[in-house]
Amino acid sequence: AKPPTATTTDTTVRTREKHQHTTTSLPPTPRLEKVTGTPDPEELYNGAYTKLSKGDFKAAREEFKKFLELFPQTEYSDNAQFWMGESYYREKRYEEAIIEFEEVIKKYPQGNKVPDAQLKQAFSFIALNDTNSAKLLLGKIIKQYPDSDQAAIAQAKIKSLK
Repeated sequence: AKPPTATTTDTTVRTREKHQHTTTSLPPTPRLEKVTGTPDPEELYNGAYTKLSKGDFKAAREEFKKFLELFPQTEYSDNAQFWMGESYYREKRYEEAIIEFEEVIKKYPQGNKVPDAQLKQAFSFIALNDTNSAKLLLGKIIKQYPDSDQAAIAQAKIKSLK
């Protein structure tokens, strides 16, 4: 076998040096987020949910809102919208809660959070002493989702309103 020529060896060494120089001159990127400029959807969602769980409702809403702006149609989007309504509900800001729950129903009609959103809307109406609207919503849940947990809760709530 022939020994490598000077030009081959020289090129290999220069390529290695160039590669080493390139990797050492760039700062390490801790997360992909820094490269793409877009946060990881699961991290953003989980961070918002953690804030909600800890009672930091305003910060949770801001993060869920950011999540929905960046990821309007993911498997978590209807949940994020629901939790925005829930954050208002927990603050006893029932009118705002009703509006956010309505967004779940309008934007994600096939989503699994629709019956929950309707139920929370009904509870919000009850808190606002609008039992007629609450009864209409509760009846709708029973009719649309007859075998669901939400329907069972709705039936019990209707009985308590009579």
